[in-house]
Amino acid sequence: MKTIKIFSFLFLALMLVNCSKDNDLPDTANGSFDVTFQADLQNTIYTSAIFGLAEVEKLTDQAIDFFYVHYNSKSGGEIRLTIEESIVNSQTIITQKIQPGENIFSPKLKWKYEDLKKMSQPGYADITFVCSDMNGKEIGRKNLKVSYRAINECVLAAELDKTSYPLFFLMGSYINEDSPVVDAFMKEVLTMTNLSGFIGYQGGTPESVIRQVAAIFLTLRAKGVKYSSITATSNNNPKVVSQYIRFADEIMNNTQANCADGTVFFCSILKKIGIHTVMVFQPGHVYLGYYADEAKTQLYLLETTMVGSNATFGDATSVNVKTFNNNITKYTDDNYFDMYFVIDVDAIRKVKTDRTVIKIIR
Repeated sequence: MKTIKIFSFLFLALMLVNCSKDNDLPDTANGSFDVTFQADLQNTIYTSAIFGLAEVEKLTDQAIDFFYVHYNSKSGGEIRLTIEESIVNSQTIITQKIQPGENIFSPKLKWKYEDLKKMSQPGYADITFVCSDMNGKEIGRKNLKVSYRAINECVLAAELDKTSYPLFFLMGSYINEDSPVVDAFMKEVLTMTNLSGFIGYQGGTPESVIRQVAAIFLTLRAKGVKYSSITATSNNNPKVVSQYIRFADEIMNNTQANCADGTVFFCSILKKIGIHTVMVFQPGHVYLGYYADEAKTQLYLLETTMVGSNATFGDATSVNVKTFNNNITKYTDDNYFDMYFVIDVDAIRKVKTDRTVIKIIR
């Protein structure tokens, strides 16, 4: 039996998560204070990483490592850190235990998630850190001017501290089955095709599932959605690879989709009706995979970019099969940097805390 390599939601989350440990210490710690930013990120916050790793922060109660607080203390104790409100975060107050000597930790900011969702353009934010002792006396403060990237810019890979990290699982953050655009589109599918209803796996046959996927494909074509090769962003950091991903409303309004956001849109709809999906990656490309049975034994492929062509649904289903099978050893090995891997949407939604790579049986 072959196994396909896929990412769990927490795979490589340690790239941005602080894992410091604390011991019981006295109430007062006097020392020097400073704040620095993760050097390889060049003073830039990536909002896609904030959303993609939000569940990591929730479950581990640890911070995304954008900022590093440095505190050099002669004795152990505690300090109070206040991160003042900015365009990207609400006021955050943290009590931190300090060991004698040099202490470095990443504060867990209260991000303004709803505001970050609306940031369709890159911009700048001033974030101020104020350190005080437990009696409220200010020890020091540091203001950092940082840039932030648009929410549509999905981080795909990063090189941090001379280690490369594939972060393609962050694309899962863009899958939104609860979008009202998805609901409206599904109604259009029922009026524009002969599909009588979305029933997921309740039809009991692979053919029933395939008919539903075909109806979605043909409705997108009927609505004039075309393939767009635009994937680049204005990001100029050579250590961060990112791609522009449109949201569902942008696809419908602009009738354009590239391979990534087209695949994400399909995943959103199929997730809504309970059909298991995967995102299949190969160098420079991503396309849809879906299971025609609930037990996940029958995987079908779909080239979503063919929505904007004259190709039949059958053509779009078969075009990637040969390439996929010819590279099956790359999909099943342990090398994630060859760019051949599969992201299972269920796996990245089912959060696990062991931070390991999940394998599934094909």
